[in-house]
Amino acid sequence: MQTFSNKNRCATALRLIGWLLVLGLIVLSLIQLPPTPQVIPNSDKLLHLSTYFGLSYWFLHTYHKYPLQVIIGFILLGLGLEILQFTTPFRFFEWLDLLMNTTGVLLAFVVFAGFKIKIKWLLQG
Repeated sequence: MQTFSNKNRCATALRLIGWLLVLGLIVLSLIQLPPTPQVIPNSDKLLHLSTYFGLSYWFLHTYHKYPLQVIIGFILLGLGLEILQFTTPFRFFEWLDLLMNTTGVLLAFVVFAGFKIKIKWLLQG
């Protein structure tokens, strides 16, 4: 019988939390939500950017050996959800949403890669 170390348990828990957050994103993207007042026009685009940044950054850390798959996966998730929203009577496809989703994913990679380079530099110095 194989036992898991505390490190493996922690990694598994973090991955599970990440997948539950993705499930929440999928559900919230496809259900009808009550209208919210927008003080700033298109302020929901900031929500798209921050959501995809946060989730991508989380997965880049928990699946650090597969950054390309994480990036492609979240870009395709954003595209897929926008297409699925087009099929609902209460949601619709928006190019700007897709652009903000993709920008969030790419920005997360830039930050992740920047920290990775900085940490390597600190460990070598």
